[in-house]
Formats: sequence, C-alpha cells, structure tokens
Amino acid sequence: MKTIFLTMAALSLLTACNDNEEENAPGYTLPQVDDVRVKNGYLRAEITVRVGDPATRRVALYWFPSNTDTVWLDVPEGARPQELTARIGTGTGQPIDEGDYRLKAVAFGPGAARSDIFFSQMTVYGETYAAKLANRPAEITTEGTSAMTVAFGAPVDEREIGVEIAYVQPDGNPRTLVLGNDCLAEPLRLEADLLQLATYRSLYLPQAGALDTLRAAPTKIAGYANVNVALNKKATGSDYFMAFTADKAVDGTKLVDTSRWVNNVAAGEHWLEIDLGAVYPINSYQVFMGTNSQYVGTKTPRYEFQAEVDGAWATLDSRPDALDPLHKCTFERSVATRKVRLYIPDGPWTDKIRLYEIEVYALI
Repeated sequence: MKTIFLTMAALSLLTACNDNEEENAPGYTLPQVDDVRVKNGYLRAEITVRVGDPATRRVALYWFPSNTDTVWLDVPEGARPQELTARIGTGTGQPIDEGDYRLKAVAFGPGAARSDIFFSQMTVYGETYAAKLANRPAEITTEGTSAMTVAFGAPVDEREIGVEIAYVQPDGNPRTLVLGNDCLAEPLRLEADLLQLATYRSLYLPQAGALDTLRAAPTKIAGYANVNVALNKKATGSDYFMAFTADKAVDGTKLVDTSRWVNNVAAGEHWLEIDLGAVYPINSYQVFMGTNSQYVGTKTPRYEFQAEVDGAWATLDSRPDALDPLHKCTFERSVATRKVRLYIPDGPWTDKIRLYEIEVYALI
C-alpha cells in the first residue's frame, strides 16, 4: 500500500530512486538526512529520522526487497535538527511482512531538490522467528494436586529476559506471572490446581531497544490427569490366602469378594508390592478394604505405604490399624518412584488385611 499524496514530479523522482545505477547519479543537491534509527518489532517497526538541513521539506522512506510501499514524512518549519517518527506494520495502515529489509531515506526540498539515499537496516520479526525460540529447562515438584515448586535452569541465551507462567489458583481463578531473570535464581513455589492446565514459556527481547518482547511456545508443567498408575500393573505378594492373590488388588474391581488380596495368616510380616512399570511422581494413594461386598475395616494389623527411593523403602504413610476401609493419603510432596508396596510389619495380629483394591496416583 502506498501513501498517496505525491505530485507527478515527485512521483517521477521517487520512481527513479531504486536499487540501480541511478541511485548515485549526479545532481543530488540536497544533503542526506542526518540519521535513521529503527526499533524492530513483531510485524511492525518504528523509524525515526533526524533532519538537520533547513531546506528539507519532506522525507520519503521505502524498503527493499519489497520497494512497493512508501511512507512520506513532512518536516515542520522551524528549528533544526528535527526528529520525525513513522510507525509501520501492525496497528497502522502500512502492513509489513516478517523479514530483513534494506531501509532507504531520501530527503526532498524546494523544486526538484533531493538528496542521496541514506541506507539503514530494518528487521521485522514474526512467527518464523518466534518458532525458533526455546524454553529454558525447568524441574517441577508437586505437592499433591494443590501446589508445585518450579526450579528454573539458566537462560537459553543472552536474549532471554525471563519467563511467563500461567496457571489456575486453587480457588479457580486463572493467574499469569511475568518474572525477570533476577527472580528465578531460587525455586518458585505456587499454590495451584494441578488438575488444570499450567504452562510456562521463556520471554525474549530480540535486541536492545526492540519494540516487542517475544514468547516461546508454551510448555505444559501441570494440567495432567491424576491417574491411578497402579491399575493392572504387576503385583506380587509375600503370601496370600486361598485364591486371593496380589494381582487381584490392582485389577480395578471393587466390592467383589473373589477379587481381593488377603494375606495368609494374621501374625508375621506381609507385603504387597506393585511395579508401576516406569518412574512416576506419585502424589497419593487409597485403599479399599472389606468383605461380603461391603467396605469394612479391621482393627489390626497395622500397615505402612512405602515407595522405593534410591534403592531403599521409604515410608510415606503409616496407619495404626486398618480400621478405615477407604483410607486415602495425599503426600506433602510428590515422590518419584517405580515401585510401591503395602507393608505389614511383624506383630501379634489377630486379623488379616482384606484388600479389594489399592490405587496409586500420579499427574501424567
């Protein structure tokens, strides 16, 4: 699109002002503009021209390779130097595509007086540039499904100036945080509904003085389903009573007496171990105990829920008895593990555990 308010004489002069041998032809009597400065942006640019010569009346700006659009700047009468600013691209009547341009400024004065071309560079950023921006690394630790701690790594390069984090607070309200690099040296704890989408992305200033901060594509840090990762996984037991084997405690069937794990005898040490098949950040577990198609707990035995961490069993929850048939525990922090177990220590127990199902949850 051209800004049309040229006289025929000026139009013929501008048409001759292109990338050919006429650019430096003799006869240009007007001095060049003093300077051209460009602030580059996302599908836009801001161009400032400094004019010192008192005879300059107008300045024409155009850019190669397009050479199809022109911006005219009228120079007010008065003191010199004068600075004139033109904005092109998004939000103006002068759209421009992403790319690198050779910007040209030509001064015009009385009659046919005109200057040599003042050359400058102009970069317009767009989707292609933004698609190459990477997110800095981040390590996420969850606290159940209501909080997380995010430890960010170092910036990708010197253009990166911070991150943007978008998440949903536990009360259901969305929130967006914009944090500079100096705020990311220490891990950041956020109270958030981790069953809702949470993302982060790195922020970039492509060069000093750029008009726009650019953002990398969002990376998901939460918003995964809280999944029972024990379902139908490999389960083994220290022992079992009759046909009530360990695998029946992870088959997804509840309130069916034939689908339970029951330890063999009341006294002694017993365990039911589940191989989750991969390392998961588990955040909670729940047991379903009972008999005669009802959820029924027993006063004994005592049991512990444990996870294998660094080759050793770590107790995440301990119950004095199995009286609560639907006991559920959410951990203070997620625990990365591949194997978990329900452990019954040796003791003078007078009853057995009758376990319909055990569920172990992780955000995946």
